[in-house]
Amino acid sequence: MAHDGSLASQLEDWIVARLKSLTYSGPLFEPESVTPWDGTEKESVEDFSNEFMAGRRDTAAAVYFLEDAIQPLEAGKIEVVGTYVILTATRNERPGEGRRGTAARAGTNRIRDLVRYGLHDQRPTVAGDLINDAVYCVDRLEWAGSAIVLARKTVTIQRHLVLAHEMPLTE
Repeated sequence: MAHDGSLASQLEDWIVARLKSLTYSGPLFEPESVTPWDGTEKESVEDFSNEFMAGRRDTAAAVYFLEDAIQPLEAGKIEVVGTYVILTATRNERPGEGRRGTAARAGTNRIRDLVRYGLHDQRPTVAGDLINDAVYCVDRLEWAGSAIVLARKTVTIQRHLVLAHEMPLTE
């Protein structure tokens, strides 16, 4: 997806690519169903859930930047800690399988593990360089937790939080 080169846009794309690479008895998510938030309106759990439940996909994920916080560094510089939200959805044949999964399809318990393993303590790069905007770089990612936000019969929606530690590039 085209974007403005911002750290947030670059990292959303990197997270999307990473989620598409996760596997469990094949791809964890249907690749075409893993996207950055498209920007038309603020992504919400309700909108994501309604769209997923109305569709025919068995899995989906959406990624978006939520907010920043700062940590002071030396010499007046700051570390920016950006929070990114990943919404994941899974549909299973029988009630309860959405959380615990089956041999063929991961439930939210396994999705939680795989998202954490795939993102925590990563140093996101593009073409061998840390993601950067010539002023800051994304130094590392930190998995900050998951929660089931909706469970209805055969559909389960989960929210994951990832922190991106953005550091000033050295001069």
